[in-house]
Amino acid sequence: MAAYATQADLVALGLPQKALATIGVPAVDAALESASRIVDSYIGSRYDLPLKTWDASVVQATVKVAALTLMQGRGFAPGVVDADNLQRGYDQAIAWCRDVARGLATPSVVDTTDQSKPPVDPQNAPFVRQAPQGSATAPTSSSRRGW
Repeated sequence: MAAYATQADLVALGLPQKALATIGVPAVDAALESASRIVDSYIGSRYDLPLKTWDASVVQATVKVAALTLMQGRGFAPGVVDADNLQRGYDQAIAWCRDVARGLATPSVVDTTDQSKPPVDPQNAPFVRQAPQGSATAPTSSSRRGW
């Protein structure tokens, strides 16, 4: 599956280029892929994965998760303003993912749902009706099929 954010997104929305100078491209790509799967673990309860398209909110959440992961891997001092900002961004991203899973936030995405089949309206969903056993309208054993 593809990552929801690119290295350019990471620089534009998460970390300055200088912070990534000592981190190799494969490590950045791995962090973005990992962050995308973390986002999936929340939004997958609501959307069929993999997503075909996604909006900036999904990119933003992915970048915030990847940024903290990369800086933790590189090493930085907790309690420093930058570290607190990274942690806060991560926490906000995860909170947003939880909101998506709960239906409180709705990103603009296209998932892999088969669009040719309309969703079933619960008010008009088919159901089976059977008269109680022993009633005059109960089906006979010869007319019972299936279940």
